[in-house]
Amino acid sequence: MRIAIGTAQVGSQYGVANTSGILVENQIKKVLLMAQNEGVDTIDTASNYGKSEAILGNLNINNFKVITKLPAVPKDCLNIRKWVDGVVESSLESLNVKKIYGILFHNPNQLLTNYGAELYTALDKYKQKDIISKIGISIYSPSQLDLLLPKFSIDIVQTPFNLIDRRILNSGWLEKLSNKNIEIHIRSVFLQGLLLMPHSNIPNKFSNWDSVWMKWNNWLSDNKVSAVHACLSFVESFKEVDKIIVGVDSLNHFEQIIQAMRKLPITNIINIESQDELLINPSNWKVK
Repeated sequence: MRIAIGTAQVGSQYGVANTSGILVENQIKKVLLMAQNEGVDTIDTASNYGKSEAILGNLNINNFKVITKLPAVPKDCLNIRKWVDGVVESSLESLNVKKIYGILFHNPNQLLTNYGAELYTALDKYKQKDIISKIGISIYSPSQLDLLLPKFSIDIVQTPFNLIDRRILNSGWLEKLSNKNIEIHIRSVFLQGLLLMPHSNIPNKFSNWDSVWMKWNNWLSDNKVSAVHACLSFVESFKEVDKIIVGVDSLNHFEQIIQAMRKLPITNIINIESQDELLINPSNWKVK
């Protein structure tokens, strides 16, 4: 199964549609057990997801491929290599593992700075020692790939992709990454939960796109399809995709995701694509 467990909700309250709060240790333990039984083998986390790494480290995750992230380099950092060492060693200790499948640059644009080469080399040292298997980048826009991939050897690209945000597809990068044998990990398949919310529950700050939510919810109702099933079916239809990272805020939520993945794909999903960066890029969302 191409699902990977996203753990932003484990260490912090994440997602505009999250009303359940933080996923506690007992709940994540049950989710991981179900994941193993269903053939889900990958966990995606980050050192700045609150206590996520430490919580996972208490749950014996050695049977999973663990992907974590290198946060942005602090502005007052005086020694890049020493700082990278500290972050990586801290993640290994918190996760209670001797090896990490992948570490992604959470702010890959820092690779384009005057200390970018040193930053990459400091992380690549761990790949050479076989302490991490793959180096990756987490991007907000496919335009970042135009600048980064010619300069650095990248094994994993984590990118947003969903029914509304199709930039990675339209840019041609979905196919190009696959042809380069770079792993493609999709996040934001539910657009932080917005695509799962009934029209009446969409926050007022997204009212500018009211026609999108109406069109989407009407189609779901007319076709008697769950939003979870439709969102996952759309992304899963692309053979280039290696992993679909799903945030989980409860065991019941994860069960819905697993059940949706077992169903037959939907072939006539409505087109609600948007190019509006104020909607498709969550970093642009402003609180009203």
